[in-house]
Amino acid sequence: MRYTIFGFSVVLLAALFLTSNVKAQVLSPGSFEKTYARDYSIINEDCLQYINQLDAIQNHAPCLEEESVSSIGSTGLSLLSPRALVSYNSAYPRGYNDGPLWQGKGLTAALKGGIQGQWGVLSVTLNPMVYYSSNASFYIPSNPNKNEYSYPFQQNIDYVMRYGDDAFVKLLPGQSDVSVEAFNIRAGVSTQNFQWGPARHNPIVMSSHAPGFPHVYVGSDRPFDTGIGDIEIKQFWGQLSESSYFDDNSSNDERFITGLSLGYEPKWIPGLNLGFNRVMYENWQDLNWEDFFITAYRFETPSDVEAEAQNDEFDQIASVSARWTFPEVGFEPYFEFAKNDFGGEIWGFQPEHTRAFTLGITKWFELNNDRDLVLTAEHTTLGQSRSVLVRPTPTYYVHGVVKQGYTHQGQIMGAGIGPGSHSNTIDVKLYGPKLWHRLVIQNIRFDDDYYYATFDDRYHHDLEINATYEGRLQLDGYDIGYALTYSRRNNWYYERPRDLNNIHLTLSLSL
Repeated sequence: MRYTIFGFSVVLLAALFLTSNVKAQVLSPGSFEKTYARDYSIINEDCLQYINQLDAIQNHAPCLEEESVSSIGSTGLSLLSPRALVSYNSAYPRGYNDGPLWQGKGLTAALKGGIQGQWGVLSVTLNPMVYYSSNASFYIPSNPNKNEYSYPFQQNIDYVMRYGDDAFVKLLPGQSDVSVEAFNIRAGVSTQNFQWGPARHNPIVMSSHAPGFPHVYVGSDRPFDTGIGDIEIKQFWGQLSESSYFDDNSSNDERFITGLSLGYEPKWIPGLNLGFNRVMYENWQDLNWEDFFITAYRFETPSDVEAEAQNDEFDQIASVSARWTFPEVGFEPYFEFAKNDFGGEIWGFQPEHTRAFTLGITKWFELNNDRDLVLTAEHTTLGQSRSVLVRPTPTYYVHGVVKQGYTHQGQIMGAGIGPGSHSNTIDVKLYGPKLWHRLVIQNIRFDDDYYYATFDDRYHHDLEINATYEGRLQLDGYDIGYALTYSRRNNWYYERPRDLNNIHLTLSLSL
């Protein structure tokens, strides 16, 4: 295994420095390409031809097609843009929406690349990643009922804080996919990341925070043009894996997951994109053939559960979302409103029960000299509402029966801020012909559900305030990326006073 990873790294490095004119058609988690394409779609709706679901692998992205492709002979294959990344965290692990990459304390080094080809109806993308983590130690409070490296404050969740004692190397399939397309229907097998809904920083139901999981999918290749507007649909069936730092029971290491995403753009309201997202998962040993269609027919309320005990084996997260783009003025408001674990009625005495939401706005300003300024403000709330006092319900991404919760390989699949948390973000980007600048200011209040259930004072919140400067320079055919984040973490893991300062440095190089 060690020599396989070494050989793969040598090949990628050779491609990085010896190959020219390659094109990345993969919007990798955390990449400049994904950020720019999402921003540019505000003033050019044809840039990304999607309504509600944004896949990492883009088969139709006109705004990315100006770059040339390096073909491999007459094979029909092309090289994907290789990318090397090095990052460093000084005090504790930190990294959000970075897909297969986990950035622990200390040094992290990653390398990715691959090939892509299309032959008739068949499309193939192989874009693996290999990374090294020094995985340095830091303080984690102990919980005698959980693994010492797991999140200690919520019992039923496989949320890894540190992957063991030692440095490690991982080779992951990353943004890889094999699919066929006919009559505007695409079906395939994939490990790519995908995002549902319009949120920029904290999608609630499906984000790019965790590694992509193996899944089979079928859905529209592009939105269908109907008489009442454009419609988009995707259904998937997949497998989630437990980390090595949860329990010693090998019989529950896998979970079945299925999800449905619907998008609709009304014909009479240009720029309005509506979405519905639903994910359900259960222990693999509870799987039966009916569960493959469960997103389409099971909508019981909590009263049904108590009466018939039908839904205990499943956890569910569902949301509705919307974004409304005004290309002529470069403005987009958006939201996602979610309900957790069969949370009950939308209307009624307690419509806020099990709710979570993200609200945001983005404005694009055209400046002089081919420069553009993009401003985004976003708020996310995952903490429980007051209805929990009379109707107990799990914290987001935690479940009573599916013990690992909504995670894959120890990482949250929804909003990266984690269970019960809140976040406010201001994001400013300046695009230029060869140079890109970005400033992000954010505060995160972690797991308020645990805080309010445990403390009776106002001084123990686990709070982080951070500021990031990020840049990108195009130089002699190379893209050089760099970022610096300063984070101030007050009351680390609710211990007062235990305040930490973290410096997060990142340097990347790609074609």
